[in-house]
Amino acid sequence: MRLRGASEASDPTDLATTPIHLGHGGTASLIEGFAWDAAALAEYQKITEGDGPDGRLVMIFVHSPSTPMPTWERHPAGDEVIVCLSGRLRIWQQTADRHRCVELGPGDALLHPPAMWHRFESLQPGRVLAITAGRGSEHKPA
Repeated sequence: MRLRGASEASDPTDLATTPIHLGHGGTASLIEGFAWDAAALAEYQKITEGDGPDGRLVMIFVHSPSTPMPTWERHPAGDEVIVCLSGRLRIWQQTADRHRCVELGPGDALLHPPAMWHRFESLQPGRVLAITAGRGSEHKPA
């Protein structure tokens, strides 16, 4: 995996396969060779650790009722923005004293505060844009 900065105009990129890292000082880099697994997430955190809590992972997730999200996650370094681009989904949020479920459709957005456990359930196939403070992210089985 490597970061490729915007030293010149880039070609169009599919955020579902090549996410972008927003870094300290207004930088933006393509994350080439990214995979959504524990090893890739650890490598991503290592190569972007210099951005501290300012670093953000920008990615599109393709979702479908036939492929449920297998884990809960939380991001202690900062807020996360979730935007439903297409389809419909439920977002489950959990804190020590509260559980809630929110439905999103195209154009709807939701903010997760730092360290709030959450996961999503697809109701209709679609795409979701996530802007995540990835540093220190945690996952647990659903």
